[in-house]
Amino acid sequence: MSVPTLRRTGAGAIPQPNRITISKDGQLSEMVVRAINAFQHAIVQKINGRLSFGDASQSSLAGNIYGQYREFTTPSSANTQFQVDHSLGKVVVARLVVRQNKAGELYDVNLTGWGDNAVYFMSSGTTVLYKVLLLSDPDS
Repeated sequence: MSVPTLRRTGAGAIPQPNRITISKDGQLSEMVVRAINAFQHAIVQKINGRLSFGDASQSSLAGNIYGQYREFTTPSSANTQFQVDHSLGKVVVARLVVRQNKAGELYDVNLTGWGDNAVYFMSSGTTVLYKVLLLSDPDS
């Protein structure tokens, strides 16, 4: 399976700040101070009660949480191992089932095989359409 492209435009992401420059005399311009203040305000607004799980679109980064949404259909035989690719670039540490279209339980398998771009599951249901949020630690 090909690794999906990670869409980094999830809602709630904090933008990268502009480069800060200091004048030759060691002073910050009023414009730079305003930019720093605006960036600090953006950080506070995104973190204080506004952590985001994004818009849940396929392969999107989960807002300002380091995770990726993946949608897949399980095999037509129950309890058959299958692989789900992701592009987090880190081992998944948790997964949350966001949606499923019919009965079946999703469970983790082959945990030692979970790598930077793939996880493995089984399902008690057949051809169940799942949407999961795969979570990782970007600093691991």
